[in-house]
Amino acid sequence: MSPPPGTPSDGRPESPARQRFLQHLAALSIKPAARDYYVR
Repeated sequence: MSPPPGTPSDGRPESPARQRFLQHLAALSIKPAARDYYVR
């Protein structure tokens, strides 16, 4: 079973800064594949 979306692969909870960054990316009109690139 894979971790829920947005959970880092190491299983640790997300930091507040990472959560804000993901929210910011979601607000922009960026394709999901490109969004994954920005997160990496």
